[in-house]
Amino acid sequence: MKNLTKVHSGGKMIIDDDMDQDIDYSLVPDKVQEICMNWFLKSACIREVLPRIYLELCLVSCHKFMQRRVQQSDLLRLSKMVRGIAEPLCAAYTAAYLARVGHSLNPESKDYLFILIDFIFKVAEKAIEEGNSKCSSDEQYFMLFEPSIDWLFQCLGFNASKKMFASIYDMYDKSKYKRAIFLQSIIRYFPSEIIASATTTMIYCINDHYPNETDKLRLVKELGLTLLKTPPKKNQPKLDYLNFGWECMKNTDDANSFMECAIVLVDFAIKNLNSSAVKVFIKEIFKKL
Repeated sequence: MKNLTKVHSGGKMIIDDDMDQDIDYSLVPDKVQEICMNWFLKSACIREVLPRIYLELCLVSCHKFMQRRVQQSDLLRLSKMVRGIAEPLCAAYTAAYLARVGHSLNPESKDYLFILIDFIFKVAEKAIEEGNSKCSSDEQYFMLFEPSIDWLFQCLGFNASKKMFASIYDMYDKSKYKRAIFLQSIIRYFPSEIIASATTTMIYCINDHYPNETDKLRLVKELGLTLLKTPPKKNQPKLDYLNFGWECMKNTDDANSFMECAIVLVDFAIKNLNSSAVKVFIKEIFKKL
């Protein structure tokens, strides 16, 4: 479109990447606007869902040539279209790509992301139930979904409100299968003050939903890193976290997981407990070693 603008303006209007934001797009020649509109109309005629979505997302930056901005309704429409993709892995990464494009346009827009998060829970359920014969195990197959899940929660968690957190946690709590990546992403990307106020809830959730010690330590470590940013205001949740973390550490034989978690817990203890309590805690760690 930039080359077309240069040609149809007789070389008077040249758009470079460096000056892209300073251009008055109302001066774009009518012929360029017409061509751009035709591209969008042609993409709307594509029957297959996947190529149509990707083409529309690729053309997002061209909306300005038609003197309009991408609206929330455009993102909502595309997020609903993504739900029509049947293949789970393809659907997950298409949702992630849509989130990337939407986040670059307006990081505060959340409605379409809420639809995508609801969809990714359903995609995960389908992937877990059906599996994939090309992967050696179900766990190996599900690991392929984790980057897309992580990115979706990162976009949603940015400057999220308590109401949004409550809605997403309720969605997670009602999900059929609990996977550590979901709770880990919630803890990591939602504002630390919100997670700190829900410390007790997070502890119960980790304890009840994850019998696997590796998953427990992974989540205890993630919770600790978040609480280091914003510790709970009351002392009891701080003690509950340290006691729970230590109980999880005592039950593992994985030296690497133990040390990774111990580093976070010791740092948290130093910043939130008195010196005598810290000495007792460190002594217990050396006994385990």
